[in-house]
Amino acid sequence: MKPDVADFLGALPEEKMSLLCNVSPQANDTQKQLDTLYYTLERLGKKIRLGVTFTTLDMDYGFLIDYIERFKIHRRVRLGIAQPIVGRENECLRPEDYREAGRFIVKMARDLYSRDIIMGFDCGLTLCMFDDEELGSLFRISEGFKMVCNPIIDIGPRMDVCTVSLCPRSLSLILVHSTVAPRWCAGTRHSPGPTMPSGASPNAPRASTS
Repeated sequence: MKPDVADFLGALPEEKMSLLCNVSPQANDTQKQLDTLYYTLERLGKKIRLGVTFTTLDMDYGFLIDYIERFKIHRRVRLGIAQPIVGRENECLRPEDYREAGRFIVKMARDLYSRDIIMGFDCGLTLCMFDDEELGSLFRISEGFKMVCNPIIDIGPRMDVCTVSLCPRSLSLILVHSTVAPRWCAGTRHSPGPTMPSGASPNAPRASTS
Protein backbone atom coordinates (compact mmCIF):
# COMPACT_ATOMS: atom_id res chain seq x y z
CA MET A 1 0.00 0.00 0.00
CA LYS A 2 1.34 3.42 -0.96
CA PRO A 3 2.15 5.74 1.97
CA ASP A 4 -0.42 8.37 0.93
CA VAL A 5 -3.13 5.72 0.83
CA ALA A 6 -2.07 4.43 4.26
CA ASP A 7 -2.15 8.00 5.59
CA PHE A 8 -5.67 8.56 4.25
CA LEU A 9 -7.04 5.29 5.62
CA GLY A 10 -5.22 5.74 8.90
CA ALA A 11 -7.03 9.04 9.47
CA LEU A 12 -10.46 7.39 9.23
CA PRO A 13 -12.26 6.44 12.45
CA GLU A 14 -11.61 2.87 13.56
CA GLU A 15 -15.31 2.02 13.61
CA LYS A 16 -15.70 3.08 9.97
CA MET A 17 -13.40 0.54 8.34
CA SER A 18 -11.34 -2.60 8.69
CA LEU A 19 -8.84 -4.24 6.36
CA LEU A 20 -7.48 -7.74 5.87
CA CYS A 21 -3.76 -7.51 5.17
CA ASN A 22 -2.22 -10.65 3.72
CA VAL A 23 1.43 -10.95 4.67
CA SER A 24 4.16 -13.42 3.80
CA PRO A 25 7.08 -14.65 5.91
CA GLN A 26 9.74 -11.95 6.16
CA ALA A 27 12.31 -14.05 4.31
CA ASN A 28 10.18 -13.79 1.15
CA ASP A 29 10.10 -9.96 1.05
CA THR A 30 12.65 -7.40 -0.06
CA GLN A 31 13.66 -4.66 2.36
CA LYS A 32 11.65 -2.14 0.33
CA GLN A 33 8.55 -4.33 0.59
CA LEU A 34 9.09 -4.70 4.33
CA ASP A 35 9.49 -0.94 4.81
CA THR A 36 6.22 -0.32 2.96
CA LEU A 37 4.47 -3.02 5.00
CA TYR A 38 5.78 -1.65 8.31
CA TYR A 39 4.56 1.85 7.46
CA THR A 40 1.12 0.54 6.53
CA LEU A 41 0.81 -1.52 9.71
CA GLU A 42 1.96 1.41 11.85
CA ARG A 43 -0.51 3.84 10.26
CA LEU A 44 -3.53 1.52 10.34
CA GLY A 45 -2.95 -0.36 13.60
CA LYS A 46 -6.15 -1.89 14.94
CA LYS A 47 -7.97 -1.30 11.65
CA ILE A 48 -6.00 -4.24 10.24
CA ARG A 49 -6.43 -7.98 10.59
CA LEU A 50 -3.52 -10.08 9.38
CA GLY A 51 -3.93 -12.90 6.89
CA VAL A 52 -1.37 -15.53 5.92
CA THR A 53 -1.29 -18.39 3.42
CA PHE A 54 -0.10 -21.75 4.75
CA THR A 55 2.40 -23.15 2.24
CA THR A 56 4.78 -25.44 4.12
CA LEU A 57 4.61 -27.79 7.08
CA ASP A 58 7.38 -25.88 8.86
CA MET A 59 6.01 -22.37 8.37
CA ASP A 60 7.38 -19.90 10.90
CA TYR A 61 4.45 -17.80 12.11
CA GLY A 62 6.35 -15.93 14.82
CA PHE A 63 6.46 -12.83 12.64
CA LEU A 64 2.65 -12.59 12.88
CA ILE A 65 2.84 -12.39 16.66
CA ASP A 66 5.62 -9.83 16.36
CA TYR A 67 3.55 -7.65 14.02
CA ILE A 68 0.51 -7.79 16.28
CA GLU A 69 2.47 -6.82 19.38
CA ARG A 70 4.70 -4.27 17.66
CA PHE A 71 2.03 -2.38 15.71
CA LYS A 72 -0.94 -2.93 18.08
CA ILE A 73 -2.91 -4.72 15.37
CA HIS A 74 -6.30 -6.37 15.89
CA ARG A 75 -5.59 -9.68 17.62
CA ARG A 76 -6.94 -11.89 14.84
CA VAL A 77 -5.10 -13.95 12.21
CA ARG A 78 -6.83 -15.37 9.14
CA LEU A 79 -5.27 -18.55 7.75
CA GLY A 80 -5.64 -19.75 4.16
CA ILE A 81 -4.30 -22.88 2.47
CA ALA A 82 -2.04 -22.61 -0.58
CA GLN A 83 -3.78 -24.43 -3.44
CA PRO A 84 -2.14 -25.75 -6.61
CA ILE A 85 -2.46 -23.79 -9.83
CA VAL A 86 -3.55 -26.16 -12.56
CA GLY A 87 -1.16 -26.24 -15.49
CA ARG A 88 1.90 -24.76 -13.79
CA GLU A 89 4.10 -25.20 -10.74
CA ASN A 90 3.53 -23.15 -7.61
CA GLU A 91 4.23 -23.37 -3.90
CA CYS A 92 1.31 -25.23 -2.36
CA LEU A 93 0.30 -27.95 0.06
CA ARG A 94 -0.06 -31.43 -1.40
CA PRO A 95 -3.16 -33.41 -0.43
CA GLU A 96 -0.98 -36.16 1.02
CA ASP A 97 0.36 -33.61 3.51
CA TYR A 98 -3.07 -32.45 4.67
CA ARG A 99 -3.18 -34.61 7.79
CA GLU A 100 0.17 -33.32 8.99
CA ALA A 101 -0.89 -29.80 8.05
CA GLY A 102 -3.95 -30.22 10.26
CA ARG A 103 -1.78 -31.06 13.26
CA PHE A 104 0.34 -27.97 12.58
CA ILE A 105 -2.73 -25.73 12.26
CA VAL A 106 -4.13 -26.92 15.60
CA LYS A 107 -0.75 -26.36 17.27
CA MET A 108 -0.59 -22.86 15.79
CA ALA A 109 -4.17 -22.07 16.85
CA ARG A 110 -3.45 -23.17 20.42
CA ASP A 111 -0.25 -21.16 20.56
CA LEU A 112 -1.98 -18.02 19.27
CA TYR A 113 -4.89 -18.54 21.66
CA SER A 114 -2.48 -18.69 24.59
CA ARG A 115 -1.30 -15.22 23.53
CA ASP A 116 -4.88 -13.88 23.29
CA ILE A 117 -4.83 -14.06 19.47
CA ILE A 118 -7.73 -15.77 17.70
CA MET A 119 -7.28 -17.67 14.43
CA GLY A 120 -9.87 -17.40 11.66
CA PHE A 121 -9.99 -19.31 8.39
CA ASP A 122 -10.21 -18.69 4.69
CA CYS A 123 -11.48 -21.42 2.35
CA GLY A 124 -9.49 -24.59 1.74
CA LEU A 125 -9.55 -26.49 5.03
CA THR A 126 -11.00 -30.00 4.76
CA LEU A 127 -12.45 -32.39 7.33
CA CYS A 128 -9.78 -35.04 6.70
CA MET A 129 -7.09 -32.71 8.06
CA PHE A 130 -8.20 -33.20 11.67
CA ASP A 131 -9.24 -35.87 14.14
CA ASP A 132 -12.21 -35.41 16.46
CA GLU A 133 -10.17 -33.98 19.34
CA GLU A 134 -8.49 -31.44 17.08
CA LEU A 135 -11.82 -30.40 15.60
CA GLY A 136 -13.16 -29.83 19.10
CA SER A 137 -10.19 -27.61 19.92
CA LEU A 138 -10.65 -25.53 16.77
CA PHE A 139 -14.35 -25.02 17.38
CA ARG A 140 -13.54 -23.81 20.90
CA ILE A 141 -10.54 -21.55 20.30
CA SER A 142 -10.89 -20.28 16.71
CA GLU A 143 -13.16 -17.82 14.94
CA GLY A 144 -15.75 -19.17 12.53
CA PHE A 145 -14.14 -22.54 11.80
CA LYS A 146 -15.69 -24.49 8.91
CA MET A 147 -14.67 -27.09 6.33
CA VAL A 148 -14.97 -26.45 2.60
CA CYS A 149 -14.38 -29.50 0.40
CA ASN A 150 -16.21 -28.26 -2.71
CA PRO A 151 -14.62 -26.06 -5.39
CA ILE A 152 -14.55 -22.33 -4.61
CA ILE A 153 -15.03 -19.92 -7.51
CA ASP A 154 -13.44 -16.47 -7.34
CA ILE A 155 -14.25 -13.47 -9.55
CA GLY A 156 -11.34 -11.11 -10.12
CA PRO A 157 -11.35 -7.34 -10.73
CA ARG A 158 -11.19 -7.90 -14.51
CA MET A 159 -14.20 -10.23 -14.30
CA ASP A 160 -11.98 -13.29 -14.73
CA VAL A 161 -13.35 -16.38 -13.03
CA CYS A 162 -11.26 -19.25 -11.73
CA THR A 163 -11.52 -22.08 -9.23
CA VAL A 164 -9.68 -22.25 -5.93
CA SER A 165 -9.73 -25.99 -5.46
CA LEU A 166 -7.96 -29.30 -5.87
CA CYS A 167 -10.18 -30.41 -8.74
CA PRO A 168 -8.40 -32.32 -11.52
CA ARG A 169 -9.90 -30.01 -14.15
CA SER A 170 -9.57 -26.26 -13.98
CA LEU A 171 -12.44 -23.87 -14.54
CA SER A 172 -11.20 -20.61 -15.97
CA LEU A 173 -13.73 -18.26 -17.53
CA ILE A 174 -14.24 -14.61 -18.28
CA LEU A 175 -17.54 -12.87 -17.58
CA VAL A 176 -18.40 -10.59 -20.48
CA HIS A 177 -20.80 -7.68 -20.07
CA SER A 178 -23.31 -7.09 -22.81
CA THR A 179 -26.12 -4.60 -23.33
CA VAL A 180 -28.30 -7.56 -24.33
CA ALA A 181 -27.49 -10.23 -21.76
CA PRO A 182 -24.50 -11.55 -19.79
CA ARG A 183 -22.72 -14.44 -21.44
CA TRP A 184 -19.99 -16.94 -20.62
CA CYS A 185 -16.67 -16.99 -22.42
CA ALA A 186 -15.26 -20.48 -22.19
CA GLY A 187 -11.48 -20.76 -22.24
CA THR A 188 -8.54 -19.34 -20.34
CA ARG A 189 -8.33 -15.96 -18.68
CA HIS A 190 -6.07 -14.56 -21.39
CA SER A 191 -7.50 -16.31 -24.43
CA PRO A 192 -11.25 -16.74 -24.12
CA GLY A 193 -12.97 -19.10 -26.51
CA PRO A 194 -16.38 -18.83 -28.18
CA THR A 195 -19.11 -17.20 -26.15
CA MET A 196 -22.29 -18.95 -25.11
CA PRO A 197 -25.51 -17.18 -24.09
CA SER A 198 -26.18 -17.50 -20.40
CA GLY A 199 -28.25 -20.61 -19.74
CA ALA A 200 -27.68 -22.06 -23.23
CA SER A 201 -26.14 -25.20 -21.83
CA PRO A 202 -27.60 -27.14 -18.89
CA ASN A 203 -24.02 -27.95 -17.91
CA ALA A 204 -22.81 -24.36 -17.89
CA PRO A 205 -21.04 -23.52 -14.59
CA ARG A 206 -22.42 -20.92 -12.26
CA ALA A 207 -20.19 -18.30 -10.73
CA SER A 208 -20.35 -17.33 -7.10
CA THR A 209 -18.07 -15.34 -4.89
CA SER A 210 -16.18 -17.04 -2.09
